[in-house]
Amino acid sequence: MSQFYFNNDNAPGTIDIVSLTPDSGTTPVVPTAAGNVTLVASSSDDFSESGITTVGGTNTLTVTLTNRKTGQVTTTDASTTNIISLALGAVESVYAITGYITPMIKSGGNTGDGASYYFDSAFRTDGATATKIASDENTTLEDISLEDASITLTVSGGNALLNVIGLAGTTINWDAIILFRRVI
Repeated sequence: MSQFYFNNDNAPGTIDIVSLTPDSGTTPVVPTAAGNVTLVASSSDDFSESGITTVGGTNTLTVTLTNRKTGQVTTTDASTTNIISLALGAVESVYAITGYITPMIKSGGNTGDGASYYFDSAFRTDGATATKIASDENTTLEDISLEDASITLTVSGGNALLNVIGLAGTTINWDAIILFRRVI
């Protein structure tokens, strides 16, 4: 758990940060002589119960949003293309995965048309092999020109895979994020 210690002995309306206590790393993080602490933001597919971690460094605090993974890909045909692969780990676990994918046609079709796909899915692993537990729950919002494009959630080895299927002769840029929870 991160903690902030403030000094409120200043002029009205001003507060000095005296120190920050991160989850790990340099403890406490002390501001520079000028009173500055650099905050660095990142994201990770590492699992943490709270979905966020903080790591201290010299005058720096890195805040990481965990339990998520992003991906981008461009398709030019109707083949299946992986956009995100999530390793389910070497320990028996069950995962709830939710996510969003947004494609936009860049050329070869109705340029600028787009869509939004939202999904919920569940997977389990015995520590070596991933298994999809049930059918996905999907919400599809799309321009008519993308009605033949789609997404799939599958498994390969110990991984959960998020795939996209584009359109023949059409360049589509795809952007995706998944969020997950895990129980061991």
